[in-house]
Parts: sequence; structure tokens; C-alpha cells
Amino acid sequence: MQIINGKLKNGDKLFSKNFFIQKFKVNPKYLTSAYDQMIKEEIIEAREDNYYIICDDDKINIMIEQFASDYCDDFFENMNKLGFDELDSFSFLRTRLNANG
Repeated sequence: MQIINGKLKNGDKLFSKNFFIQKFKVNPKYLTSAYDQMIKEEIIEAREDNYYIICDDDKINIMIEQFASDYCDDFFENMNKLGFDELDSFSFLRTRLNANG
């Protein structure tokens, strides 16, 4: 998420795997899998001393669009569970936006 919101930028050094493992008690296998996936998707690269962000603006924009799409899908799925169809959901959003200015 820090790549998407701009806190981590192209060329920034990531924390070491050991940092995450020790500070957050992350399973080393899970962390290695996550790093491997980011390497495969060309989000980070491994260098001799550490891992670095290699994500350009185009890739970040694609990631933002994917996150936004996933959030919308989740929203509509949850609204559907509450008995709202898509039109009711849009109407609800319009009402909320108007109320909140």
C-alpha cells in the first residue's frame, strides 16, 4: 500500500526480510513468497545489499486501478448482502455524498 500512496517510490530501499520477521512476527515462508511475487510482478528487485522498488508511474496507476476495482467489488457485494441492488447502492452513495458535502 505504501507504494500506491507514494510513501515508497521507485528506487527506495525496502526493509530487510529479517526486519519484518522480527518486528511483526511474520512467517518467513510467507514473507519470501510475497517478495518473490513482487519480484515476478516487477514491483521490486533483489540487489546484492537488499530489495528495491522498481515500480514506475504506469505500473503504480495500474495497481491503483486494481485496488479501486477490488474495493468497489467488495462494496457492492456487501451492499448486496444488506439487500441493496446496484441502483439502490448508487442512490445510497449519492445521499451520503450530498449529506457530507
